[in-house]
Amino acid sequence: MAVRMAEMPRVSVMAVLPAMLAVSLLFLPFLPEEIAAETALRTAVLAYLTIAAIDLFTKKVPNVLVYPAIAYTLSATAIVDSTALLSALLGGLAALGVMFGLALLSRGSMGMGDVKAAGLGGCIVGLPGGVIALMFGFAIGAAVSLPLLLLRLRGRRDSLPLTPFLAAGMLVYGLLVRFLLTPNL
Repeated sequence: MAVRMAEMPRVSVMAVLPAMLAVSLLFLPFLPEEIAAETALRTAVLAYLTIAAIDLFTKKVPNVLVYPAIAYTLSATAIVDSTALLSALLGGLAALGVMFGLALLSRGSMGMGDVKAAGLGGCIVGLPGGVIALMFGFAIGAAVSLPLLLLRLRGRRDSLPLTPFLAAGMLVYGLLVRFLLTPNL
């Protein structure tokens, strides 16, 4: 059963995360390039994981967090490595497009919050990482869901929040392959 938004520390998370993103953006231009890249990447990933945690407990992906996180990720990419901005944009758009198509095909069983969250993940890992990260996320979701179904802990019509699996897929891709703002080694 999902926890209601009123039961969460709503005001603090809803206000602190966008403020944290804004403060980070203010400092990025003044940091050495490698530190700025690590700061931008860690802040974007933290924002995505925060959004995933909220979805896990509420089955909602708040626009008030997703939109600033996407804006932060694209702005931070432009500040840290402007040559990576096109990849971030295309990765976000590709993930958003794939998820939007799936959402239309699913006829309401996938929320638009998951679509936007996938776009955020695509911005973090770039192109082609955004689409590959989706595949990892769906595979992780299947690996968790299948035992729940087989053990009859969940039914076929029960829903699970998708954003935590998408975030896990983004992390797997980033750790195995590369995050967009990771320096080439």
